[in-house]
Amino acid sequence: MLAAMRYLEPSDDIRSTFQYSNLGYLVASIVAERVSGQSWAEFTRALMDKLHMEVTFTVEELAAAADAAVPHAMEGDTRLRSKLWPVGVTAAGRPEHVDCELRELASFSSWQGRVEGQRLLSPGLIQELQKPRVHVGAPEFAEYSDVHYGLGFRSHRYRGERVVWHGGGFTGTNTLMMLLPDRGVGVAVLANNGMVPLFTPHILANYVFDRVCGKEPAPWLDRFRELRRKFAAQQDVDRQAGKASRRPAPSRAVTLADYAGDYEHPGYGRITITHAEGKLHWAFRGMSEPLAHRHYDTFELPEAPESPGGLLPGQLALSFSTDREGNIASVAVPFEPLVKDIVFTPHCGWRLHASLTRECPQLARSGGSRQSSRMSAVERAARYLDHILKGEKPTCRCRRRPIGVSSSSSRPPRRSAITGPAPLLAICDVVIR
Repeated sequence: MLAAMRYLEPSDDIRSTFQYSNLGYLVASIVAERVSGQSWAEFTRALMDKLHMEVTFTVEELAAAADAAVPHAMEGDTRLRSKLWPVGVTAAGRPEHVDCELRELASFSSWQGRVEGQRLLSPGLIQELQKPRVHVGAPEFAEYSDVHYGLGFRSHRYRGERVVWHGGGFTGTNTLMMLLPDRGVGVAVLANNGMVPLFTPHILANYVFDRVCGKEPAPWLDRFRELRRKFAAQQDVDRQAGKASRRPAPSRAVTLADYAGDYEHPGYGRITITHAEGKLHWAFRGMSEPLAHRHYDTFELPEAPESPGGLLPGQLALSFSTDREGNIASVAVPFEPLVKDIVFTPHCGWRLHASLTRECPQLARSGGSRQSSRMSAVERAARYLDHILKGEKPTCRCRRRPIGVSSSSSRPPRRSAITGPAPLLAICDVVIR
């Protein structure tokens, strides 16, 4: 993961803008593993045991629990069950990362570094964790002050009260932990209605704070209901704008099968495009969806993915480009809207000269496609080259005859494309695709 981070394009200069990123927490989990000598799961479980909080770290464990919440996503005003997506165990968290009782989490929220008389964190360390360090942004409502970020905590003032908090979630889940440190009050809200929008937990937490502080509750439900209405309306506008942007598709110079293959990016990994029954499908890090043709060389994920609340937005566009020879050279995907499209290039398999693959089916299978085995293709090409340099007739083992000689005895031997000086060029013409 650390090696891949160097290839991720920053969307702004360092120290110029606050942008939340899980990558910092991923690095923290690696540091914890190196220092402790334990895996992140073991390290976290040891801490949670002291807090009497049961945790799980796999989708299978969560699915097997009798009282586990089922994730859901919202499509407009419709609630749909979402899929449990498996993600590696890291400090960034995931839906199955913490499985605990609400009572235990609320107790953890309000503690002052001491559990059952045993101090786990010093007051000075707690203060350092909660101290405002980076300005996040100005408030949208009068009850809030500006928001700042500390070491794993956000902080602001709510109606004059100091609030320390953090939220999180995944597809189909949403969590929020908020503290009033000066009053020793903590609120934890767990929701299974998806990450967008994030209003519900804040409505509940603010209501509790208003009651605890003896103040008339602010009309958060009405305010966030209006924000939710605007959010849903904007979704419809964006959906219609996407449809209007389509252009009549001209006849493509390439076939659907030409788009198929593995495409790589040093930071994001590999995308696989497959072609079957006249349709394209894509696969990426455990996700798989059919692709619909949008226009030109652009395809997109379905508007309503098979699994609502998925990791990626509906109608995510994949735009292919070709080189001057008309071959597919790359596919660009807008994974991160704050930077340029992420460009994936064909996986470095090996493609042998067509004259070789025509002569020997076995060689064609080993080296004639983008997904071929690199060593197998090179070794076979070198073997044929060795025969030619020795003045020998290379033999096609799968056809059990010298290459260039017809398998039909009734036909005279034809001159092979790989005899004479040409074979050196043909065999050495191994290009990276």
